[in-house]
Amino acid sequence: MLITKDWITGFVDGDGCFNIERRVTEKGISIVRHRFIVSQDKRSKDVLYALKGAFGCGSVHKGGSNMFTFQIGDRKSIENKVIPFFKEHPLQTEKRKSFYLFAESVLDCENFGREEEEKFSFSINDGWLTGFIDAEGCFSVSIVKNYPRPQLLIGAAQQEKPLLVALQLYLQCGTIRLRKDGFLIFQVSSTRDLKDRVFPKLFTRAANPLLRTIKRISSQKFRKIVLLFLEKQHLTQAGMEKIAKLKANLNT
Repeated sequence: MLITKDWITGFVDGDGCFNIERRVTEKGISIVRHRFIVSQDKRSKDVLYALKGAFGCGSVHKGGSNMFTFQIGDRKSIENKVIPFFKEHPLQTEKRKSFYLFAESVLDCENFGREEEEKFSFSINDGWLTGFIDAEGCFSVSIVKNYPRPQLLIGAAQQEKPLLVALQLYLQCGTIRLRKDGFLIFQVSSTRDLKDRVFPKLFTRAANPLLRTIKRISSQKFRKIVLLFLEKQHLTQAGMEKIAKLKANLNT
């Protein structure tokens, strides 16, 4: 499976974790363990093996009944592979600050990334977007009074609002709303915008999906629903039956 460096950054922005574990042994010795972790549903474990190949280190193992985990835990690999990668390809979410603290702890230094953070500006591209949607995106179709409403949804914590605004500017469409639970939702509900602005980022000209997780299958079904809608097939019984069938298996 081919994954680009930009895709990796977007995917880790969504589903990656920079873990620092501190504990004291019975003899009073302080131990610090560092781990770079990415977890996925077992149906998308292929992307974890692709990450292992891209970094040239780490391991993939079962992390639960339906989960698999890719992790890099040895200090040398973190110093030589993980830290240089994310320094060269900056994370776009607030997770980059967690990465800075992680790197400071690994390298035993202070103010790692301070200069980068001072001059940081969002750098969104198609590769990053596909990785982020693979991690955080949701293809949703609600049917209200026999009327389908396709939507691309991306959720984020409130501190990520500047990123969602940057994403809105990048796609030149979409809205941002605040849920009652304090969670932010970026959504694209216009079928015309989905076809003209979103799909060119997620599919090749031959309509092959660029997503790499199991969501690539959902994206194909979602695209078919949007095209049926634009062809006004939702106004016919046969068209609605096609849409309902695609919707039933959209996120399974």
